[in-house]
Amino acid sequence: MGFWSVLFIVMIFVPIFGLMAATPYLTRKTISFGVSVSEENYHHPAVKKMRKSYAQIIGLLGIVVVTGSLILTGLLTDEQFAWIINGLLIILLAVSGISYLYFYQKMKNLKQELGWKDPQSQIIAVDTRFRSQKLGYSNLWFLIHAAFMLLSAAFVWMQYDRIPDMIVMKYDFQGVPTNIVEKSYQSVFFPNVMQLCMIVTFIFVNMITMKSKQQINASNPESSMQQNVAFRRLWSLYAIILGFLLIALFSFIQLGMIYSFSYSVNASVSMITVAIILIGTIVLGVRTGQGGSRIRTSETTVKQVQINDDKFWKLGAFYYNPQDPSLFVEKRMGIGWTINMGRPLGWVIMIGLPLVLILAPLLLTR
Repeated sequence: MGFWSVLFIVMIFVPIFGLMAATPYLTRKTISFGVSVSEENYHHPAVKKMRKSYAQIIGLLGIVVVTGSLILTGLLTDEQFAWIINGLLIILLAVSGISYLYFYQKMKNLKQELGWKDPQSQIIAVDTRFRSQKLGYSNLWFLIHAAFMLLSAAFVWMQYDRIPDMIVMKYDFQGVPTNIVEKSYQSVFFPNVMQLCMIVTFIFVNMITMKSKQQINASNPESSMQQNVAFRRLWSLYAIILGFLLIALFSFIQLGMIYSFSYSVNASVSMITVAIILIGTIVLGVRTGQGGSRIRTSETTVKQVQINDDKFWKLGAFYYNPQDPSLFVEKRMGIGWTINMGRPLGWVIMIGLPLVLILAPLLLTR
């Protein structure tokens, strides 16, 4: 079992499972497994037990996957191991999805059994000052990313003759080349194409962060707005930093074509970058919570008001409301935003964006 294969498994799977297990604790206290509840009921022993059970299931799954992966690395070839990893990721998504649906239905049944009623009159707070706040950082910051990409491409262009006729595109965990291609403009400048796709993607993510629907707590709108604004700013900044890290990583990979870095150097830089990204995501997620619900403000005790719009949330995860002009809304499970599937443009983005990101690199390198 190679050192790099073990490090890869631990650095990738452990943070992912940790974040997934913590997800029910990071959502707003008025939402439990996609079902609206009051903040008092959020702390009900049965609901607390459900969160704990979900975390234990995901944690146990994580132990099985990590242990199994570590064992298999010593028994399979890298190609076979790659197929196993892909299979485990599919199983992971399936089990976590089934677990969520199980607890979603259990939460609905509990709410009905205990007679937890939704508020007769609901207050939806909308602060007209919200959009006048600085909700994120300008997309102009991505000009730095674009400049870095162009400088990398220009440097490689000038050093093109120094690149060997055969380029190693992939190594196994023992540092043995497994994919070697002939030098061509397509292979040499492919990292720049990927950089361009990533810049466009992160610009889009940053726009969602700033333009998505505001969700203000009616019981304390001022503190709630402070939390939500801080939440958006932090994730906007993180998108810019994360984007630059990935751009820099691809530039480093491209420079390796010229300077022929050793496998250990390539692997170290890649692993460190991945570690920074995963740890940063976990720390920021725990620090902010969904919508900034875990961020402390000048008023530290903010009771959240239950807003029941369960009828618009299919299975507690998919938002469908044709009457809502908002295109992006907060997720009910996890941190971030999701698409309003009641808007035709939402379907265009949901289907079209992945296709563009998949096809663009292929078309641009033809």
